[in-house]
Amino acid sequence: MLHKVLAVILTTVYLITPQPEPKPEPPPPPPPPVIEEISYPVNVPIIIYHHLAPPNLNIAYNDEIITPIQFENQIKLLKDMGFSSVTVSELYELMQKGHMPEEKVFAITFDDGYESNYIYAFPILKKYNMKATINVVVKTLQEESTAEFNPEILSHLSWEQMREMIDSGLIEFGSHTYNQHIYEVTDNKKTAPALTNRVYLYKEQTFESDEEWRKRIFDDLLLAKAKMEHKLGYTPKVIAYPYGDYNQAVVDVVKEIGYEIGLTTNPGLATPDSPVYELPRTYIRPNDDMAYFFFKIKNIKPEN
Repeated sequence: MLHKVLAVILTTVYLITPQPEPKPEPPPPPPPPVIEEISYPVNVPIIIYHHLAPPNLNIAYNDEIITPIQFENQIKLLKDMGFSSVTVSELYELMQKGHMPEEKVFAITFDDGYESNYIYAFPILKKYNMKATINVVVKTLQEESTAEFNPEILSHLSWEQMREMIDSGLIEFGSHTYNQHIYEVTDNKKTAPALTNRVYLYKEQTFESDEEWRKRIFDDLLLAKAKMEHKLGYTPKVIAYPYGDYNQAVVDVVKEIGYEIGLTTNPGLATPDSPVYELPRTYIRPNDDMAYFFFKIKNIKPEN
């Protein structure tokens, strides 16, 4: 009995005695920082093509002419490897937003605006659902399509063909100048690209001044842009410098007129850090086998 009384007294004392508050449990460790998976900076190949022609024609083949079969094999390879294509303008918009595309992306460009782009390349692009940017020398464009295409004659696109290609949603057009895809006698007494050099004025028997050079270039690039706006109903954003020849003075004129993207022939791949008026491109040559084509797309230098 005494033990029970003592237990009750001890329990009562314990209950009325203030107890220290239990130590709070330590907070859980903070979660690790969330690291977004980003696929950029991504190196994007911008491919340069020019003219397509079947083999065994009575023409002077050069290193800017590939066959339609070569072109299709290259496009099919990229498609089979999981690559997709964007136009140069779409690539620029992604770069402006800070969102480079997924790793397996490339851009196709054609320079000069040959009719073979419509006859041979366009059906292949539609077959594989690939996009391209075609940079045209505006003065050479045909007002009407030729009645019958002759692969042995170097003809250029017509406005009608261009509108059809635009309507497909796969093709955009850029400027390759109005009429500066030429070599002229320049102030160094040699022939050189007219876009970047003061040319000889035969009537005046003297060379252009800097002011006359700038006016010629400004008027030409503005006319190319205006003619394309009038004929196609949209404003070209892209300009490809003829022969890949440009300088800061040309870039300044290009910006003033309102072009947003400049394409060079400087080798390399486009990255988020590439100057937008000096985007590099990758030349594809007729002697490139499929392995070397792949090396070029990935900017890999194969061992000798």
